[in-house]
Amino acid sequence: MTPPAIPELDKKIEHFQNINAGIVSTIVTTLLTLSVGLIAYGVNIVVNATKPLDCAPKWWMIASLVLLLGSALIAIAIMFIRMEDYRRTIDATAVAKQFQRQTISEDEATTSMKNLKKQGDRLNRSTNILLYVLATLFLTGCGCLAVSVLITNGSKLG
Repeated sequence: MTPPAIPELDKKIEHFQNINAGIVSTIVTTLLTLSVGLIAYGVNIVVNATKPLDCAPKWWMIASLVLLLGSALIAIAIMFIRMEDYRRTIDATAVAKQFQRQTISEDEATTSMKNLKKQGDRLNRSTNILLYVLATLFLTGCGCLAVSVLITNGSKLG
């Protein structure tokens, strides 16, 4: 089997990069929505409580609200980082077009592309780290909320 021509390979790489960007956006949006929903659920429990929460459920509830709020803020930060990454892609396309039209030299184009690649790599690294932080905060916040609800309302299950 012969390896695919470079343009075909570039198209396949671009296709998978677009899929990856779409998946990241979907994950971030989903976790943001769930975080905000669970925050609302936790606040609803506190507001509608007929008596003050005992010590243990209170601290579990506070921890869950703080973790879920952190999760929501991280998701928003990731969205802004992704927008910056898209801007870098647009800038790289503009540099490539300028080079094709011969309005900039090869050295200028190479320097610009290297700088844009460094910035893009830094943004992608930040996104990857924040994705793990987002998932950790979200799952921990869900766990804390579940513990608080079970301590408060666990007797209703049996």
